[in-house]
Amino acid sequence: MDINYNLFIIIKEIGTNNENTIKIKYDNNRYEEEIEKLIEEGEEYEENDQKEIEQIKNKFKIENYNKLLEEIEKLKIDNKDLKKENHNIKKE
Repeated sequence: MDINYNLFIIIKEIGTNNENTIKIKYDNNRYEEEIEKLIEEGEEYEENDQKEIEQIKNKFKIENYNKLLEEIEKLKIDNKDLKKENHNIKKE
């Protein structure tokens, strides 16, 4: 790479020792245009991305809520079983 950010690639063929050099020229305007384009594309998708993030968060909230309900049901069943056991112990 030179001081102007041009990149040089040297290709050497092992069998014949032939060399070719490729120069990739740095074009600041081109890169700035590409960056601006990427920023614009990112802004276009930002609203959609935020909606997807909210959907994912809501999905996790629902899943966690359902797990909590399942645990509550298990506790209710366990509590009923304990009451039955205590009632049977008192009868004896």
